[in-house]
Amino acid sequence: TGNTALRDSLRVLVTADVVSQQPTGVSLATRMLVDALGTRDDIKTSVLVFGDSAASGWGVPVVSADWKVPGAPFVLTKHRKLRSFDIIHCSTVRVPFLGTPRGPRLVMTIHDLIPLVAPEHHTTGHRFYFRYLLRRSLRRFDAVVADSAATRQDLMSRLDVDADRISVVPLFSRWPVELDNAGRRSDFVLAVGTLEPRKNIRRAVEAYVKVRERNPGLQQRLVIAGPAGWGDRPSFDAPGNLAGEIEWRGYVSDTELYELYRNAAALVYPSLYEGFGLPPLEAMSLGCPVIMSNCSSLPEVGADAACYVNPVNVDDIASALERTLVDERFRREIRERGFRRAMEFSPERMGEELADLYRKVMTTRPSVSRS
Repeated sequence: TGNTALRDSLRVLVTADVVSQQPTGVSLATRMLVDALGTRDDIKTSVLVFGDSAASGWGVPVVSADWKVPGAPFVLTKHRKLRSFDIIHCSTVRVPFLGTPRGPRLVMTIHDLIPLVAPEHHTTGHRFYFRYLLRRSLRRFDAVVADSAATRQDLMSRLDVDADRISVVPLFSRWPVELDNAGRRSDFVLAVGTLEPRKNIRRAVEAYVKVRERNPGLQQRLVIAGPAGWGDRPSFDAPGNLAGEIEWRGYVSDTELYELYRNAAALVYPSLYEGFGLPPLEAMSLGCPVIMSNCSSLPEVGADAACYVNPVNVDDIASALERTLVDERFRREIRERGFRRAMEFSPERMGEELADLYRKVMTTRPSVSRS
């Protein structure tokens, strides 16, 4: 199989069993993985789906999983369906750890290790899976992909994965950089994220209220885009003089999110932990100044193109937001840096780095046991 694969196109099967009709996080990253591989003439991509999956409409061949245990972190499929592929790329940590086919090389993407690094931000089930079952599953894989160097370091320190088995392959913005965006409204501040403790939306709201109370002349509303998650929801109640100035829109479509990024005066993203941090990158690509946390992977994404804050310090977030809204020169500067930074990420770059990894895996003697 290896010699044939090196002469011709590599046949890659991407697992897409967690793709949802309203994609966020892992669903978006899985689509990006498939789109990135679609930029390559030397890779023929298929997706493994279960049931009526949105991934069936992605324009690539589909392999149907035979069955999935409800709620369990694996897909079991007759191996005869899988043996014709050179690479099986598991797009999440929900992998077939009870049995893997002989023949194809196995690659897994791990976006983050939040259940291990910050267990208070995850459910008991997630913590159990990451602590015990993921380590066992990883032994069967030839290579691991991480979205960031921060996640790579977590894999090495928390799960003892060898450094040479981990490749850092960053994601990209779904929208190309738009340098010409003179029609920006800038009459609102944007916060993006599922309403769960890790996204820290509560402190974004508190910081916004502080800024508006200190600056009566500012008129920007706060718009929050993201579905309900778990844990305590932040209060969207504002003092009387700001009543009605905070709007939670819930889950928004790609079209709506695009317009929000294009028109916001700033994105406030004080997340406590991210494996990559896609919203700041997408905001930068559409000219939206970014205020975000100075921790985990986020500085890798933003480099010098964002205003960084301590995410647990509301005053720090408020000061950064205030400066961004009041200081036009500063706002223009980080906006222009954001454009330059966003240009460094693309589906072509991701596709090339994945292709290089696949070729390396195909020419390296397997070092893992599939038994």
